[in-house]
Amino acid sequence: ETRCSGMVRFTRALTGGCIASLSICSSLSTAAAFSFCPPARGMTTGLHLSHRLGLGLVGTLPRQAGGFEAAKVRAAAQGATQGAMQSRACSAAAAQGSVDIEQFSCLQDNYGFLIHDRATGATAAIDTPEVAPILAALDRRGWKLSHILNTHHHGDHTGGNAELKRLTGCTIVGPSGEQSKIPGIDTALNGGDTFSLGETKVEVMDVGGHTIGHIAYHLPGAGAAFVGDA
Repeated sequence: ETRCSGMVRFTRALTGGCIASLSICSSLSTAAAFSFCPPARGMTTGLHLSHRLGLGLVGTLPRQAGGFEAAKVRAAAQGATQGAMQSRACSAAAAQGSVDIEQFSCLQDNYGFLIHDRATGATAAIDTPEVAPILAALDRRGWKLSHILNTHHHGDHTGGNAELKRLTGCTIVGPSGEQSKIPGIDTALNGGDTFSLGETKVEVMDVGGHTIGHIAYHLPGAGAAFVGDA
């Protein structure tokens, strides 16, 4: 069962009457994910809440013996969503390996991301939902935009491409399967490709579904992945 409400998508997989997983994804990038993990022998089953912004494990919701009520899952999901929404007016930064990751609010109820390679100063925007918040985040951190990494062609992910390229001269990277639909694209990539953002290795993943050519960007050294609407 999939339910979409604003920035959050809930996905429930039912196996033998038990909830196997529940994920929460922002429309720009995964914000958090719940995973129902079968218990080891002698262990209590739990629902683990992991934040995908490099913040690690932030909570565990115990399961009562004899059943896992969907209402508890919904309540936990709603609480996580409300917390994320309450912080949307703020930026958040995380240092991961050799990169800095800046999260900022945009489009009223969504988020954008900048990735900054400390060694070289190379800085990429993950998609371009809105120009002004991206420029504000760059100015706040003192970074210069060198790349745009588009995950797919939809306008709320590519709408700022042309203006940002005009203002900064950045290189635009995107999925080869949607190359003709990505404004200003310079480099087209496929799942399995790798490239470097400065000295930071980036792996391209094929995550087609939301759109046929959708890709994601995995930074193994930073323990981070940017998955767009996948």
